[in-house]
Amino acid sequence: MLNVHHIIKRFNRIAADYEAAAVVAQEAAQGLMARLQGIRLQPTWILDAGCGTGIMTRCLAQQYPEAKLLGCDI
Repeated sequence: MLNVHHIIKRFNRIAADYEAAAVVAQEAAQGLMARLQGIRLQPTWILDAGCGTGIMTRCLAQQYPEAKLLGCDI
């Protein structure tokens, strides 16, 4: 059985270091944002499910400043 509180505690402890080392997540976010450039989409709401430290959430907030953005994770 998963101990959610234990997972959250461990994640919070390493979050700052994780983001600095999350090269794959950063490249994935950049790739997705590049693909979104060609789409004429102006969402009013965005859900970033499984957002982790919020790398993609921040990119989406910059791309769509008028949208209400919700980032959620465990």
